[in-house]
Amino acid sequence: MEKGNTKMAVFEGNNVTEENCFKADSTEFGDDKPFTIEATDDVVDQSLKDSFNALLKLVNSSTDDDFKTQISSKLNLQSVANWIVSIIAFGLYDNTAKNICWATWDGVKWSAVQYDHDMAFGLWWDGSRLNHEESDIDLPYLIKFSRLFERLIKLHLIDDQLISAWDNLKTAHPMIELHKEFRDWYYRIGDVNYEEDQRIWPDMPGQHYFHGEHVLNYIAKRYKHCNKWFTKDYLATL
Repeated sequence: MEKGNTKMAVFEGNNVTEENCFKADSTEFGDDKPFTIEATDDVVDQSLKDSFNALLKLVNSSTDDDFKTQISSKLNLQSVANWIVSIIAFGLYDNTAKNICWATWDGVKWSAVQYDHDMAFGLWWDGSRLNHEESDIDLPYLIKFSRLFERLIKLHLIDDQLISAWDNLKTAHPMIELHKEFRDWYYRIGDVNYEEDQRIWPDMPGQHYFHGEHVLNYIAKRYKHCNKWFTKDYLATL
């Protein structure tokens, strides 16, 4: 993002509201508002706010025909598919209805930018407990939260992009390599550091009921689910 460029901005919906679930025709921007301003200046050009509100209104209130013909001019569909696939592949529960950054570089088309990985692999944000089972976060789960995802998925506007995103992810991060990277990182920390961490944080009981093998098993099961979910046959059932 270039400071002072009136065509660039990043907005973030960091709470679960009607606005950041695309169930409203417009929103407000700023501190303590549904969308905060995360890049460039704290004050952005009104045209950028109008552009994003136009996207909200299209998603929430348009007819299916208008939505189909106009959405690709206002939204980078591949970026949304990438976001959905990474959420589902790694169980990023805290991103299912919030914690999405919406970025534009031309003031017209918006892209989904993911962040906030503190609930990955089925764990609660502080590692103190398990948050969900390995099959819980799927496409029907996302559809419940966001009108944008509901319309894109049910109207089959991003089927090809979802399949492509999953193929790219598992090619870039094969399960066996992901397992190896996690094991290498896990063992580099060492027993002494784990013990010291538990001494400092005695009220975090996670080590009593899950461990590194939980994460490895979780990844394996998620990849198996994704190989089923991101297919033409499965997407056609939604």
